This record gives sequence, structure tokens and C-alpha cells, in this order.
Amino acid sequence: MSAAPRVFIAQRNFAVGDLRGNRNLLAQDAENARKQGASVLLSAELSLTGYSPEDLLHDSEFVSDARAAAELLAKEIPPELPLLAGLPWRENDSLYNAAALLRGGKVESVYRKNHLPNFSVFDERRHFAAGADEPLVFEADGVCFAAQICQDIWARGQAERVRKSGGEIVLCPNGSPYYWGKHRTRIEAARAFARESGAAVVYAHGAGGQDELVFDGGSFSVSADGKLTSQLPFFAESGAMVNPLTAVGNPMELEPDEMDSLKSAIVMALRDFARKNGFGGFVLGLSGGWIRLWWRFWRRRRLAGAM
Repeated sequence: MSAAPRVFIAQRNFAVGDLRGNRNLLAQDAENARKQGASVLLSAELSLTGYSPEDLLHDSEFVSDARAAAELLAKEIPPELPLLAGLPWRENDSLYNAAALLRGGKVESVYRKNHLPNFSVFDERRHFAAGADEPLVFEADGVCFAAQICQDIWARGQAERVRKSGGEIVLCPNGSPYYWGKHRTRIEAARAFARESGAAVVYAHGAGGQDELVFDGGSFSVSADGKLTSQLPFFAESGAMVNPLTAVGNPMELEPDEMDSLKSAIVMALRDFARKNGFGGFVLGLSGGWIRLWWRFWRRRRLAGAM
């Protein structure tokens, strides 16, 4: 590695279906990244379309428009700055969850996500085909970067593929919905991947609500030995430069406690649901009925156990 790597993380509130708005966010971040001397710009999973487009992916015009948006964005950003942008990518008769490397005014190459989650809120196998790509490897400022997408760094065997590829820093776009304690799980997965692959990991995440999902920000990086070297803010948009090899000079935000996180998640979910659906506001109807029923049930079980 001949230079200090400088990765600009675009932690943005990408909106599903808003190709122009998402493209503009990335173009603005690309200009900021260039001014700060970034080696590369990394955005979240499916950043051009928002995560997750779900049934929009069955609209061939939308998929074509997403590709056109990537090609246009490549012409709008500084030609010397590599940008990793997420989008659905059609190849022959298959649709992939992909990360496109934009550089030199064009889509230079594409990585197709290998491992598709299909549990809990995830339904990717219904929409996408699994890629079989080796890690996308490219050089910038004398540094060898390798791209993986979200679930790929959780899957067995992927770290060894990165090790064999020669990648020194893994760029990992993510669409990881919030739940209680999720962030610590993400960090442990990245640490394990870094130690096994011998490469530092930069984990880029979104920050915003999308229907029933909340993306809590907190993008971060870990060094090859698994040390946390940067941590972006939670439940807020941020654009920041990090050197994943060292914590010196990097943002290092404290993770809020679980109750504060839960409160922030609820506020963000309600705010963005109203804003992204064009509501001027809404009324919440709250009832203690279920709480009373639960209390009665619990009390009866406790009394029965005491007899």
C-alpha cells in the first residue's frame, strides 16, 4: 500500500424510487469528496434506487432508468474520482443487486451481490439472481480496493476470496434495517471478516425511514486486525472522510444507548413515512387496551404459579 487511503462515506437518506434525488445526493457528495482529496466515494446498498425497491424491480422501465441514472451520474462526477453506487443491474435475463464502479465518465465495472438474504424483512431472492462474481478489485491512489455488498461479508468463504484477490480495503455498501442491538452485531461481523480476509473494511449505511424499515446510519470502518477506526453519527445523514487503517483524525461518534436508539428510530420512521409519502402530518391513536390485557394475563399466570 503506497498511500494513505481516504474513503469518503456518503451516509444519506436515500428515497425509494427517487432516481433523480438520489443521483443528486451522490453528485453533491462526489464534489465534496473531490475537494477533500478522497481516493474513493462509497455509498449505501442500492443507493440510486433506495433500499428496497421491491416490486418496482419488476418494472423494466424503472430498472432501465436506474441504469441510465448511473451512466448520467458517471458523467456528472469528477472523472478521476471512483464512486461505488448501488443499483439493480440487468444482465441478459437476470436481475442483480449490484454495485457499479463509476469512473472516467462511465460505468467502469459492476459487482453483483453473491449472497441474498431471505429472512425477516429481507426478500431478495424473489427479486434478484445471486451473482457469482469474484470481488470487484480496483486501484485508486496506489491502494487496492475490493467491493462486497452487505450479506457478502456475513457469508462463509467470501473472506478467503477477498484475501486471494489482493484487496487491501473492502468497500461494503449496506442496507441493514435497525433493530435492538443490531449495530454491535454489524461491527462483530465486519471485525471477523477483516481478520479472516486480512483487509480493512469500510461499512457504508443509509440513514432514514422507508415504510416499515429504519436505517440508523452509524457507518464505520475497522482495520485489518479488527479495531474500530471510525464511526459516523447515528440517525442522521453524514458525509465524512475516513482512513480505515487508523483512528487518528477520523470521526468517532458514540453509539446511543438502546432506549435512546429506540426513541430515535420511532421518530425517524414516523417523520420519513409522512415526508416521503407527501403527508402534511398525521394523527396517532394510542390505546392502553393491549397493555391492560397483557397485565391481566401476566398477573393471573403469576398468581397461578404461586399457588
